[in-house]
Amino acid sequence: MPAHETQMSGGVAPGRGLPRDLLFALFCAAILAGEARPAAAFEIFGIKLWGSSKDEDADIVDPLRYSVTLNAPDADKDLVKRLENASALKNDEDHPVSGSLGLMAKARGDREQLVAALYADARYEGVVTITIEGKSIDELPPDAEFKGPQPIPVVISVAPGAKFTLGNIRLKGDAAGLASADFGLIAGGDAGSGAVLKAEALIVRALKDEGRPLAKITDREIVAEHASSTLDVTLTVAAGPVAAYGDTTVEGTEKVDRDFTEYMTGLKRGQQYSPQEIDDARDRLLGLEVFNSVTIKEGDSLDANGNIPIDVQVSERKPRFFGLGGTFSNTEGLGLEGYWGHRNLFGQAEKLRI
Repeated sequence: MPAHETQMSGGVAPGRGLPRDLLFALFCAAILAGEARPAAAFEIFGIKLWGSSKDEDADIVDPLRYSVTLNAPDADKDLVKRLENASALKNDEDHPVSGSLGLMAKARGDREQLVAALYADARYEGVVTITIEGKSIDELPPDAEFKGPQPIPVVISVAPGAKFTLGNIRLKGDAAGLASADFGLIAGGDAGSGAVLKAEALIVRALKDEGRPLAKITDREIVAEHASSTLDVTLTVAAGPVAAYGDTTVEGTEKVDRDFTEYMTGLKRGQQYSPQEIDDARDRLLGLEVFNSVTIKEGDSLDANGNIPIDVQVSERKPRFFGLGGTFSNTEGLGLEGYWGHRNLFGQAEKLRI
């Protein structure tokens, strides 16, 4: 990563204009630097202006090219599209793999992703078969060698099967008093894996909204009834106790003051836990514009005082930045301007831009 970030815009960049001779010299220097590299592609400020990404394939050991055919005659157009999007073999077809072992590994991983795509569409009796050079990957030895002419033919065959709907739904444990329909689990409704996982997340969130940071799904029993094409779902939930915030630990700060970061979370020790406040704290820290990422996690257990510890992990952005902008007018001609700025002058997200 460069030590600063750049910005190119077709509009007027705010700030003080830099001398045109200096800007022109910077542009020429960037071009000369690009020409000095033995690469077919040319980039400036991280933007690829011309060239191909095929040069990246030159670093692959024992490159092996393949071609993919995906057959799903019983799937509708939407499902075929989802299968294609889930297939790494299909998406990476233009890039070689590293030898026969790389192709086998990619094919086995692809089958898992395709089965997951079928589950997401509530297809729980679907079958995915992948062949390489006409042989099923289940029949090939782990050290199989594909020495035929490239590209090596790979065929993915998908029999999606019937689409399932939800059957019997039971919520147990601390969720026994909740109505499954409130979370999207309705008999005869969507049985896709995504719908079930979404319902689980909503149940846990509802309990956490009561101030219970340790709420979780403790057991999940999913039974596909093939005779009726229904999916029976039983979820067991542990709510855990209501708790307040304990100590907040901040990790990852370098130039930004750690105590300031903790203060800006707004999570006060002894105040009742709220998942919305956790979300707000994350947004507030990102809003300081000094962090690339912010992750806030609750502890796995309560402390000795019955409070929930909070762990804040951050990754800082580069403090300095500059930008270039240009305009063109039929009366004033070409205009070039630039600006320089600092996001964290004294450690507490103080900003300067000139």
